[in-house]
Amino acid sequence: MSPAVDWPNGMEGGRLHGHEEVRAFWKRQWAIMDRHVDPLRLAEDESGNTVVEVHLLVRGLSGEIIADEMVLHVFTIRDGLIAHMRIRHPHPRAGTV
Repeated sequence: MSPAVDWPNGMEGGRLHGHEEVRAFWKRQWAIMDRHVDPLRLAEDESGNTVVEVHLLVRGLSGEIIADEMVLHVFTIRDGLIAHMRIRHPHPRAGTV
């Protein structure tokens, strides 16, 4: 990741900036839930971003399912590092990236 990475805070809302904010976010997230993100497809969009279709499964620490959905993780790569990431929900009828 770029030292100035711009990352979504999918748990609390808003955006995170830089390694320390992203690291603190992940630590908070993993302390309260068990997340599994399985990549299924990888493509490039019209802007040159890397789009990864993922199956997201989130469980509470006692095992209850909090989320089970398909989402798109869209990465902007600059100089070989992730500079920006956003989460998109695919159209319900869209089967591909």
